Amino acid sequence: MNIDEKLELKERNDVEFVLSTESGRAFLWRVLSLCGVYQDINTDGEQETGRKLGQRSIGLLLMQIIGDADQDKLFQMMKEAKFRQEETEVELKKQEEVDGEINADIPSMSSYI
Repeated sequence: MNIDEKLELKERNDVEFVLSTESGRAFLWRVLSLCGVYQDINTDGEQETGRKLGQRSIGLLLMQIIGDADQDKLFQMMKEAKFRQEETEVELKKQEEVDGEINADIPSMSSYI
């Protein structure tokens, strides 16, 4: 095994290690979400469109790396993210019943990017 093959194997093992934990998969999903992989990139400005295309390009590369390492973990990550989102929505509805409507003026993490 030459040095390039050893490096490739180590990188693959690193990705598989991160994918082996629920926390690792949740983190990678947050990064993919911030990259806007599944979002519309059309904007009014050329500069903003270029920025979104760059982010999306990184996200697609990350998805390819994850899929190459373990396609099943990619699908598991997506299912877990959907479950977390549904769980969060249920918790927010419960909280609204107790506290009243949530203030939508509070910025989300994605508003800083």
